[in-house]
Amino acid sequence: AVKVRKLLPGVRVIEPVGAKQDLSFMRDVDILTLQLGTFDEARLKELRNPGGAGHELWLYTALEPLGEYPNRFIDYSLNKVRILHWMNYRYGFRGWLHWGGNFWGPEPTLDTQPVINQGRTYLPPGDAYITYPDRIRRSLYSSIRLEQMREGIEDFALLDLISKRDAAAADKIANEAVRSFTDYVREPEKFRAIHVRLLEAASKQ
Repeated sequence: AVKVRKLLPGVRVIEPVGAKQDLSFMRDVDILTLQLGTFDEARLKELRNPGGAGHELWLYTALEPLGEYPNRFIDYSLNKVRILHWMNYRYGFRGWLHWGGNFWGPEPTLDTQPVINQGRTYLPPGDAYITYPDRIRRSLYSSIRLEQMREGIEDFALLDLISKRDAAAADKIANEAVRSFTDYVREPEKFRAIHVRLLEAASKQ
């Protein structure tokens, strides 16, 4: 980070980390990107403290978390994918780091779990990519998960828009969908009802 500041002044430095470790070495980083599942609300509050790290905070997932947490895995419900960006709004994260976008193996449509670390680690299904190769056209195919990520980003933008006019209203809607990092709306019909309220609030002048 010190070399970047010297050679590229004005360029912001980003670093993905797990929040359980000592982050005192992150003083020279502008954007602290926290892995979901490595912190609770108390730890997040510490990292927001102006007397502490004082970074802009982003969120990401990589290999983990599992279980009750949302993530982008193929074998997770699509609601768990979309809700990630509601979580971004709910806890004040301003960006998202993708792992991974296109870390394909030889047959990504058949083998969804590439192996890393010299064959020691199988990645969770779909963790390594959220697009598929269109090798004939030298392009990409989207995935259902990527489309849900986009929908979630649009939801984030609507919440952010509403908050500029009525922060309490935006927070109320977000809190209905996300109560904690592991307690969030899972039933599609309940999510749709909350989403309708989001659209209604966004349409108000």
